[in-house]
Parts: sequence; structure tokens; C-alpha cells
Amino acid sequence: MTICMNTNCIFVLSSVTYVMKAERLLASAGIYSTPVKTGEVAKVRGCGYGLALNDSGSNMVNCNKAKAIIERNGINILGVTEAKDR
Repeated sequence: MTICMNTNCIFVLSSVTYVMKAERLLASAGIYSTPVKTGEVAKVRGCGYGLALNDSGSNMVNCNKAKAIIERNGINILGVTEAKDR
């Protein structure tokens, strides 16, 4: 299991459908996020979509907790990158 080291992380997912599902899962756990499609996501995987943790409470603990929730619900995380220009 990869540990998130970013304080403002973006999870790269394979489709906008998975982004929306992950966003709902995280919101139900009190972790708020925003769907994104940025150059940082494209660097990890083509035209992939991402889910950025919102700045409020976005820290390493929430990043790792969010990653665990997403993976536990069967959503494959293609990569984790740092939020920039947000």
C-alpha cells in the first residue's frame, strides 16, 4: 500500500463515473473533495480524471484515510499527485 505524502492530494481515477462515486463515498465519511481534470492528472495517466481533497482539512491523515475508503470500495486509484494551481 502506497502512503500519501502530499498535503493537497489528487487521486487519479480511470473515469468520471469513479470520480463521482468516490466523491460521494468520501463525503459520507466527512471528507470533502472536488472532481478535477488538470495537467497534473494527465501526467499520471493520459486524460484521466481526478478527485482533489478540499483545502479545509486536507492533510496527510485525510489523504491516507480517503485513499483507504476509495480502495475499500473497489475503486482503483491509478496514482496520487499533488494539487497545484488551485
